[in-house]
Amino acid sequence: MAWDLVLGHSKKILPKDFQKKLDERIARAASRGFTHKYQNERGHEDNSICLKQLAPATLKKYEDAAIN
Repeated sequence: MAWDLVLGHSKKILPKDFQKKLDERIARAASRGFTHKYQNERGHEDNSICLKQLAPATLKKYEDAAIN
């Protein structure tokens, strides 16, 4: 069932227990800084790609290989 996926296990949960577990998860996520506000802010940001810069020694090695 759908709530099995949300709560991360395969046991069936009664609806009264489901709300309690869900509230616990939401509180834990909020305590770690993950809130609806944070999620909405991240959703509206552009994707950025971070590429590592090659070390000068590596660039020299590539240049030498291209020459030979």
